[in-house]
Amino acid sequence: MKKSIILILTLYCVTSYGQWTFSSGKNDFDGSYKTSSITGRGGESPYTRPLLVVNKFDNGSVNIYISNVGYSGCDDRVVYFKFNGEEKIYKTNYVSSGANNDSWFITSLKNIEKDELLLKFMKYNSLSIRLESHCGKVDYKFSLSGSTRALNFVIGDWLNQKKDKALKLKLLRIKSLKEKKR
Repeated sequence: MKKSIILILTLYCVTSYGQWTFSSGKNDFDGSYKTSSITGRGGESPYTRPLLVVNKFDNGSVNIYISNVGYSGCDDRVVYFKFNGEEKIYKTNYVSSGANNDSWFITSLKNIEKDELLLKFMKYNSLSIRLESHCGKVDYKFSLSGSTRALNFVIGDWLNQKKDKALKLKLLRIKSLKEKKR
């Protein structure tokens, strides 16, 4: 009996969250790109299987967006991010809608940089996202298990460049402060 209950719980855990997928491709308009995604859960029918996507194009731009969540064309769109094990809630009200009003693109964040957010995707086990607009609000949950491999495939070089740039700026600030003290 115990084995049956454990098997059922294991199957529920595996099927209630998706697995991170990642791939690369190329098209005539956008050039080469890499993409990763995870299917979450939550919302109301028929939008109970949201998709969290991170992709990067040859030009260096990194996109974070949520799709399969219904209409995104309402005014005053806000996205909230809450990681398990962390009390802080991250917010953006810089959200654009997909071409067909079917996706929520994170343009920029209010209290965290995009690279820091992506590092948190790799650090934590799960993520809750609230989508809010004049049309209402809805909550979703995503597993972040396996995100490190998927995100490193897509944005590893971009993150390393960001880290290098931040380190260089920090070293320049330290050097500047030392020179001012002389």
